[in-house]
Amino acid sequence: MNNLTELPSNKAFQNLNGLRFIGALSVFIFHSFTLSREIWGDFYTTSFYKAIFQLASRGHYGVGLFFVLSGFLIITLMLCELDKSHTINVKNFFARRILRIWPVYFALVIFGFFIFPLLPFGQETVHSLGYFSVFLSNLDEIWVGLKDSLTFLTVTWSVSVEEQFYLFLFLVLGVFPFLRKRKYIFSYLIAVILTCLVFRILNHSDERVIYFHSFSV
Repeated sequence: MNNLTELPSNKAFQNLNGLRFIGALSVFIFHSFTLSREIWGDFYTTSFYKAIFQLASRGHYGVGLFFVLSGFLIITLMLCELDKSHTINVKNFFARRILRIWPVYFALVIFGFFIFPLLPFGQETVHSLGYFSVFLSNLDEIWVGLKDSLTFLTVTWSVSVEEQFYLFLFLVLGVFPFLRKRKYIFSYLIAVILTCLVFRILNHSDERVIYFHSFSV
């Protein structure tokens, strides 16, 4: 971190792939054993399943791991760009994000809101298309998620959190140009962390807010 100009030119961190695997596997195990949507039969009552459940119930921390990795990569690349060019090309950054994330995200949203209800045994969602269209699906999940039977739309919540983070980060850098200097960036990030910790304390009794809200993750 002391000399970001020495980072690989392809901006890849291959040594983080192992952590990505751990995060993905943890989330997979969590969804497989703990959401009570699977049909395991008598396996539910065995001591072996109970032991697996104790381990699998911690799997959702894999999502937090992905958030940490994503934040680390984005901030590191941003600091690298600052060291090399003394500026941040916001347009190029968002262009890369749009090409990488938006097609898959909106394909799922279109399928969930417009196509799935027309299929045999399809169901309509109670989620708001407006919130999903502007990457606020995590907040909509807090408000109406428990009432919605179309559970596959829930997976978009983490994408919304990341998009909000990137947008807010660069809006602040655009409004307050002095924050583009490295010493001020770290102060800004520390302030964000402290704000989020206070938010978690104030909402500690609301499990869905703690799990889905942008300020708590």
